[in-house]
Amino acid sequence: MAENENFQKIKHLYNRAGFGLHYSELQKLSHTKLNKLVADMIEKAKSDVPITTIAPDHVKSVMLKNKGLTKKEGLSPEQLKERQKLLVSLNKQLKNLNAEWVFRMMNTDSPLREKMTLFWNNHFACREEGNPYFAQVLNNIQRKLALGDFRMLLIEVSKSASMLNFLNNQQNKKGKPNENFARELMELFTLGRGNYSETDIKESARAFTGWAHDAAGNFEFNPKNHDNGIKTFFGKEGNFNGEDIIDMILQKPEAAVFIARKAYRFFVNDVPDENHVQELGNHFYKSKYDIAAMMNKMFTSDWFYAPENMGNKIKSPVEFIVSLSRQFNVTYKRQEIILQLQRGLGQTLFYPPNVAGWAGGRNWIDSSSLMLRLTIPSQILNDSSLNFSAKTDPDDENIVAMKHQDDVVVEAKKKASGIEINWDNFWSDFPKDYSVQQIAAFVLQCKPSTQLNQIINSSVDKKNAIIKTVSSPEYQLC
Repeated sequence: MAENENFQKIKHLYNRAGFGLHYSELQKLSHTKLNKLVADMIEKAKSDVPITTIAPDHVKSVMLKNKGLTKKEGLSPEQLKERQKLLVSLNKQLKNLNAEWVFRMMNTDSPLREKMTLFWNNHFACREEGNPYFAQVLNNIQRKLALGDFRMLLIEVSKSASMLNFLNNQQNKKGKPNENFARELMELFTLGRGNYSETDIKESARAFTGWAHDAAGNFEFNPKNHDNGIKTFFGKEGNFNGEDIIDMILQKPEAAVFIARKAYRFFVNDVPDENHVQELGNHFYKSKYDIAAMMNKMFTSDWFYAPENMGNKIKSPVEFIVSLSRQFNVTYKRQEIILQLQRGLGQTLFYPPNVAGWAGGRNWIDSSSLMLRLTIPSQILNDSSLNFSAKTDPDDENIVAMKHQDDVVVEAKKKASGIEINWDNFWSDFPKDYSVQQIAAFVLQCKPSTQLNQIINSSVDKKNAIIKTVSSPEYQLC
């Protein structure tokens, strides 16, 4: 196989299954067969290293204090001040979790695990409204089972405190069923519209009654709140419980195809080829929902490396930040910079817009976000500073309204210091005889336009040429 063809395929694999790779890494891998490379990548990604940024005891203590204050009427000024401190503490913990995950994506030696976690994080979109520890637990579930058994992943996510709270299953009780979780379970997590009825939603909601969690976030089944009556689901009758419903859903091949389509859009192309989706879904179903088997099938299929599937996807804001940082070995001394970048670009982890998650694709780009994407690389790589308006999350606005402190206020414009770039390491990664045009071509996943080529060729030095390259529309694609 020609070197250029092999290089491009491996580059493509690592951009989609991870966040890119260095030229020196590509050189080492260039003689490895793709099938072995994929198998090794998947095997390495199965090793689970949970995030432990947030200590459960600390957050539990804060939550109990907060719960006590919310119960009181007519809080005194001192109590209001204490409540504000608690809200600030919880908000800070969630920011710490956010930054820790981004830093992990930037530094991991197993990018597929984090990329899969990012995929499942959006598939099971969940916004934790009050307990960052619960968000950490859910994130670790998605990481632990990212390439495991989808049934187990689905059950553990469904039983997590974050999901039980977000979709109101804590309020799902016998005689007063709450249908939110049952509806989204089928519409967004497993089947998609058209593969279930309103009756199926109502009946399955009864099966999930009694699913709840305790104060520590551990799943608990409350038999007093569970409906033990006969339910009719998918035309079958029985005293079904929640896991029965999940099993019956997964018996339908449509569920495997639905997941395969979501994975195809995330890793391959925003516009699915339904023949490839059906092929992938059938393989997933026959493997009994083995996620690793589905991903191996995807990454070893000829169509994954077809020209129409290479250099055609718009990077999500997180992918954009992480890939840029990994490529140039960027070090961020302050986590606020990471949060500012996410807000500015429109994707703050753990704050999805709704239960459907981020739409992705062309939705990542509008006139303002594109201009910001084109200026951020220059700001980071040129003078190691940032200066732009970042969107403030509503939760932050509430806290700011209650308490104006330096560690809480999200400034409209904030000079971000504490960014380090090691240009010497970047240049030394390439062969000494490599031209700036060759380096620019490696950094990009699609061919540079005539205009960009002219900019590169007319740049006064190599550094300026590369900064112009990553500040181009072409760099938005992977």
